[in-house]
Order: sequence, then C-alpha cells, then structure tokens
Amino acid sequence: MAHGRQGSDESVDSVYDVHCALGEGAFATVVKAIHRREIRWYAVKRFRAEKLRQIKDEGGDTPTTNHFQKEIQVLQRLEHPSICKLKEAFYEGDSISECIVTGRGIGY
Repeated sequence: MAHGRQGSDESVDSVYDVHCALGEGAFATVVKAIHRREIRWYAVKRFRAEKLRQIKDEGGDTPTTNHFQKEIQVLQRLEHPSICKLKEAFYEGDSISECIVTGRGIGY
C-alpha cells in the first residue's frame, strides 16, 4: 500500500536516484528514478513548489495540499492493469512528489 512521508526525515531524493525527465506539464515534471534500496525503476511526478504557491496566490477554487492528499488517497485505492499504481508520496515543504509504479516498467 502506498503511504505518505509527511513529517518524515526521508526526502524523495534520499530514497530515489533521479536519472532523467520523462515529461513536463503545467504543474509537474515526471522523472525516471531508481529506488536506492529496491533497485527498481519508478516514475516520480514532482509538483513544483513555485507553481503550487502561484495557484494558491491567485485565489478562487485552487488545489491545496488537502486537494493533493485526497488525490493521493484515491490513487492508493486504484487497482487496474491499465492504470499506474501509486507506491508512495512525499510532502516536502510546499512540494509534493508521487512515486508511481508503471505498467511496463521504465528500466533499461
């Protein structure tokens, strides 16, 4: 089961070794990363802190940490071969990282 590491001393960078970007969107970048202990490849979706702050500053109905926590809770419950599985999430200051198990794997 996926879990969040809010309040933990571990950071996404201490658990995963990031290798390269796989894609970029308006609020997040997806990177290819290897879990340091498991030696398995994952995709890590990193929401940019400055973009999250910008959304909050504009007011209105905006995504907040609670919004992302709810999204993470939904992703934790999903079980389907065509949907990526959430392994864990990291909350670090204003940034959030979701570590995702990909269906086919992204290793070499």
